[in-house]
Amino acid sequence: MAGFTYTILTGTKATEGSIKWWGNHSLIPSDQVLTEAQAWIYSRLRVREMRATETVTISASASTFTLPTRYLEPVKLLPNGWSDPIEYIHENLLQRYRDADGALETGDPTEWTVLDEVGTLDSQIGTTALTCKMTYYQKPAALASSTNETNWLTDRYPTLLRHVCTYLAYEHRKRRDASEQLILALKDIDDANVEDDMGRRGQTRIR
Repeated sequence: MAGFTYTILTGTKATEGSIKWWGNHSLIPSDQVLTEAQAWIYSRLRVREMRATETVTISASASTFTLPTRYLEPVKLLPNGWSDPIEYIHENLLQRYRDADGALETGDPTEWTVLDEVGTLDSQIGTTALTCKMTYYQKPAALASSTNETNWLTDRYPTLLRHVCTYLAYEHRKRRDASEQLILALKDIDDANVEDDMGRRGQTRIR
């Protein structure tokens, strides 16, 4: 059988390797299942193919910045010319210092977090914009007909994709054995994340 593609996955019940074929029912909403499967996987999986870097610019006199496209989770935010990154902390720990008039203090930020889907600093940038290199986990572009038929998920983790799609297809049909596929999918996620951690064994520094 050919490798998984968007067209195969969303094919008819007679298409070997399709979601309808796995679920053994023609009424399974394949497009919806595949969309949900990708969201389910990317919310849990953290592997090298999801790591990305992007230049982030914090405007002068600003204390927030726009997150990269399809941002999931940060790794490091390092301003150009700095030796140490700005520390990413839990939102409950972010202290935003204000002067006697209640205005946010101006200065170099030392901490940041995500609030209301934007990066939020513990201080306001001065009169010069701050350019940073952000390393982060990015959600891949969704599989799509013709334009994005395959990606590293279909190529490297086909079993994970199959288990998640089958779990959701079974759930849609209210099959009692859906939980069995969920258990397999969760194990696949754990195994993939452990494998990615093992791939870092040659690293001498982690900061």
